[in-house]
Parts: sequence; structure tokens; C-alpha cells
Amino acid sequence: MVTCQICPHYCQLTQGEVGKCLVHKNIDGHIELIFKGQCSIISVEPIEKRPFFHFFPGNKFLSVGFCGCNFSCKYCQTFKISQSIASKTTFYSPNQLVELAIEKSVRGIVFTFNEPTIHYEYIMEVGSIIQSLNSDLQIVLKTNGFVNNHILNDLDIVVDAWNVDIKGGMQEYKTVCGGEISPVLSSIETLASKNTHLEISYLVLPQTVDNMEHHSTMRDWLFGLSPNIPVHLLFCYPIYRMKESYSPHDLKPIWFLFREKLNNVYISNVFGSEFAEFRRIKTGIAV
Repeated sequence: MVTCQICPHYCQLTQGEVGKCLVHKNIDGHIELIFKGQCSIISVEPIEKRPFFHFFPGNKFLSVGFCGCNFSCKYCQTFKISQSIASKTTFYSPNQLVELAIEKSVRGIVFTFNEPTIHYEYIMEVGSIIQSLNSDLQIVLKTNGFVNNHILNDLDIVVDAWNVDIKGGMQEYKTVCGGEISPVLSSIETLASKNTHLEISYLVLPQTVDNMEHHSTMRDWLFGLSPNIPVHLLFCYPIYRMKESYSPHDLKPIWFLFREKLNNVYISNVFGSEFAEFRRIKTGIAV
């Protein structure tokens, strides 16, 4: 029996057993990353799509997804690759991925679509190659933040920007996401204390949309870290195992609540002219 130390699930794995994340396995008493470098999605996208509004805005990045996740979110939009191993993947060695990014003339690589921290070994190799080349390619992570602190600190050596999810409160993390909120908040606190770029994706679940006390508490907590951290309010689209929904207009009172104390707040995944004002950055441009 071996205990995996990568995330706070601390999976105890017998010989040949795979963890909750689907990609780490006990092989002869060692926790090994399987499906290493097996990419399920690769595309060139604007960085704003991830969403990052304050990190190289207007630039294209190579968005890369693998398989697996250490959460089991009922609303997951990429459940076909996060909750199972995709039937079709393409292998890229770390060198090949860096070469592809250079070939595509992008500003950097975003690890997204599934949870990237469970592939931290691969990301560390990519980062080491970029640093050895003295390249200005940026490494960016879109993450649930459910990762142990020593892994987070290792990744921060090579990662230039982070977008961390907040997905409801304590109860929602247990019943909707299959995780816990406290390690996520700890990750955000750690990153906020470092010299790294940090943005927050604040997903508003149907279970919390009307809970203004919860939103006020989270706003005040974020304010305590920094009033300048960009916060993206995200509408929860009904998909996968979550069929409940609400009106996108219900996000507007939360936006006004957050803006009372925070300087950079957006409704980032609802479009149309009436929501343009809620995506407007300080330059006056609606993203």
C-alpha cells in the first residue's frame, strides 16, 4: 500500500491500483504518472477564453488538455476527458509540445480543459525546457486548486500565471464536486502571497446563486488577500449530471456586491450586448 501525496485525497493504492484522478498508479511501490504526454485537446485560443483578462490580453496561447481529474463535478463541461480516459489522444513529449508552441507563434501554453496539477510531472519538464531555452514562452494553469502545497510550490517555479476556481461553499464542494474547499482556499492564499499572476474563477452554482451571505463572505476573504485580484463570475450551464439552472441575470447582483470592495470583477462567460459592460476592463474594452 502506497499513499499518493499529490493532492489532498491522499489515495491509498495497492499494487497496480489507480487513484481517483485516473492518471496516477502504484507501480512496484512507486506512484507513477500514466498516460504521460497523452493530449486529449490542443488548440490555439485567445488567453481571455481561459479566462485571463489581465495577463497578456489580446495574445494567443496554446491550450492543452490531458485526461483525468481529482474532482467529479456534476456540471463538468469536459466530462468526456476529465471523468474517463479519452479514447483518442495524441502523444507529445515535453520537447515536442514546446516546439509546437514555438511553431504556432503563440505567447505561451495554457494547461486547461481537465485538472492540470495531476500532470504536474509533465508540466515541470515543459517548464524546465522553456527555461533552458531562455524562451519568453509563458506557462499558465487553469486549476481547481485542490493540490498539496509542496506540489503547488514546485509548479510555481515554472508557472507564470494561475487561474484558480472557487466552486461554491463547503457543502457544495462535498456534494457537487467530490472534494473539499479548505485546500483550495489554502492554495489561493499561497499563490496570493507569491510574486506570481493570479486570477480567480468564481463559479456560481444553482445551490448558491441566492446566498448573498456566502457571496459576501467570499468577497471579503478575497479583499483580504488583495482588492486587485481579477475575479471572474461564471454562470453554471446545465450539463452532464446537473440539470438545475438559473437566469444569467442573477449574476448581476453578485457582480455589484463584489464591486463594492474588489477592483476587477467580470461576468466572463455570458455574452450579448447587455452583458458587455460586465466584461469591460479598465481600458474600456469589453472582452
